[in-house]
Amino acid sequence: MTAHGALAEEFETHRPRLLAIATRVLGNTADARDVVQDAWLRLARQEPGSIESLGGWLTIRWSSRTTPTSAGG
Repeated sequence: MTAHGALAEEFETHRPRLLAIATRVLGNTADARDVVQDAWLRLARQEPGSIESLGGWLTIRWSSRTTPTSAGG
C-alpha cells in the first residue's frame, strides 16, 4: 500500500467522528459532508509522513472549518 493509501485508510477511520461533530456544529448533513471532504482534500495535499498524529492534525487544522461562518453558512 502506498503512503497516500495508508493515509486515506486512516482518514476513513476518523470520518464518522468528523461527520458527527460537523453535523452537530453546522446543523445539517450536507454542509457537514462538504467540510469533511474539504478536510480530506487538505490532508491529501500533505507530504506523506509529515503528520505525526492524524487525529491531532484533524482537530487543529480542521476544527476551524466547522464554524458556520467558515463553511459558508
